[in-house]
Amino acid sequence: MDDTRIAELERRLARQEDRQAIENLMGRYQYLMTGGQNDVIARELYAWDAPGNHCEYGPLGVYEGQNAVDFFLQVNENFCHGRADGTDDGTLEIHQLTTPVIEIAGDGQTGKGIWSLHGTY
Repeated sequence: MDDTRIAELERRLARQEDRQAIENLMGRYQYLMTGGQNDVIARELYAWDAPGNHCEYGPLGVYEGQNAVDFFLQVNENFCHGRADGTDDGTLEIHQLTTPVIEIAGDGQTGKGIWSLHGTY
């Protein structure tokens, strides 16, 4: 196998590994969201200090940087009455991730993903 073919296979493997990492990140997000751990989402999953990163929450808006962290923290206040465990009595929030569309840029430096999220509260 020539060097060009090996380089192409390594590039393709890296893109698949990147795709899996994005899928796992979203899975961790859903796990933490179900447990009401929005503060962990804000601190550990969102790359709030990376230029150009943003999160979009449908009709709730698009948030960038520190505003995204503040959004996740505000979720506890708005929906969970500020309880430390991020839950409210009688709440069982389960979201099912479906139809992932994950794209890794050709240069392997960026990626994006979208999902349909169907859930119950």
